[in-house]
Amino acid sequence: MHKEVIIAIILGSLLGIVLAFGIWRVNKSFKNSSIESGESVENNTQNDGDTKHKLTLISPSDKSVAVDSYTTVKGLTNPNSYVTISSEDDDLVLLSNEEGSFEQEVELVGGINDLVISSIDDQNVLSENVMIVYSNELENNDEENKVTDEVEKRLEEASKKYIAQMGTITDITENSIQIKNDDSEILQLSIDDSTTYANIVKTAKEVNFEDVAIGDYIIALGSLDGNEILVSKRILITSNYTGTTRKTLIGTVTEFNTKNFLIDTKDGEISLDATGSVITTYVKDGEIAKGRLSLAEEGDQIIVMGEPNGEDFEVSRVHILPLEE
Repeated sequence: MHKEVIIAIILGSLLGIVLAFGIWRVNKSFKNSSIESGESVENNTQNDGDTKHKLTLISPSDKSVAVDSYTTVKGLTNPNSYVTISSEDDDLVLLSNEEGSFEQEVELVGGINDLVISSIDDQNVLSENVMIVYSNELENNDEENKVTDEVEKRLEEASKKYIAQMGTITDITENSIQIKNDDSEILQLSIDDSTTYANIVKTAKEVNFEDVAIGDYIIALGSLDGNEILVSKRILITSNYTGTTRKTLIGTVTEFNTKNFLIDTKDGEISLDATGSVITTYVKDGEIAKGRLSLAEEGDQIIVMGEPNGEDFEVSRVHILPLEE
């Protein structure tokens, strides 16, 4: 009897050790998971002294499909902060409201649209890049071009059901196309007689299935079937997608003329090329108004939108702040 009691005590102790070890492993795993999650959220914020500069984009989502020529950019940032949106054909400057939210309608071009959304706080710029594919061939919006709530709702729902997959064609059959995407993943695309094709490398033009070849870089637009294979409704032949290099800067003018000038930024002095067509805005009576680049002077703080080109930065828009007239 005494022997059985000793065995029971030993077994009970071993069971307790096993349970304690299991609980320790679970707690450790949960802690590591929480840390990783926290780092992921922190990537979208930047410490600025006692406050955090943040930018959260609500819509549109990256690699989404639009069936209407306009999309609405919505997001959250710091209250009363400047927000810039760079699209294929326009550069926009706006202000977030007192809660930090912002919303702006942006016009799209056919094919790939790279949007760069930036928030400016003091000398800091946070940016999010989003790629949208617009095709007016996905939905027939021929209701005498009337823009009604019902039409907008239908277009919004139509956009949600489509996705885009892109990559280089590695194989073609009568009813499928195989591509290798930018992450080197092999994807299968389903095609049929209803699939339409266009070449948008230079100017958009309708083509046929016979014009699609192995080695072409394509964007396939459609919806996923039950096997997670994209049922392609439209295929666009295009150049390899590399994204955009457009960006927003903020700095103080150190040398100025209306063609070339210098600004001192957080990352050092940058030479600006303003020989092209430059839109200039400033604040007038509490509103953003158009002006002339000659309004800028040495010592002014400005927001600059454009694209790096070698050692220079080609300017497309300048916003002078805070200039009141």
